[in-house]
Amino acid sequence: MAKKKNPLYVVSEKNGIVEEAFSTIDFIVKKLGLTSFVNYLKETINQLLSMVNNYQIFVIVKAHIDELLTNIIHLFGKFAKN
Repeated sequence: MAKKKNPLYVVSEKNGIVEEAFSTIDFIVKKLGLTSFVNYLKETINQLLSMVNNYQIFVIVKAHIDELLTNIIHLFGKFAKN
C-alpha cells in the first residue's frame, strides 16, 4: 500500500498520543474525543437492526434510527453555532 502524501494526525489532549486519522470525519471524532460515543452509537444501531425480521419492524426501527440521528445532528448544530 502506498503511503499518503499528507496524512492527518490527531494529538489527544488527555495523554498526548499521536494517532493517524483516516478521513476528515475520523479526525473530528478523534479530536473531540467522541470515539466511545461513536462506538456506542454503532452498537445501538446494530442491535436495533438485528431485531428486523420483516418490513413492519424495519419501518419502526428506521423511524427510531432517523429520530436518533436527527437529534444528534441538531445537538451538534447547537454546539457549532456557539
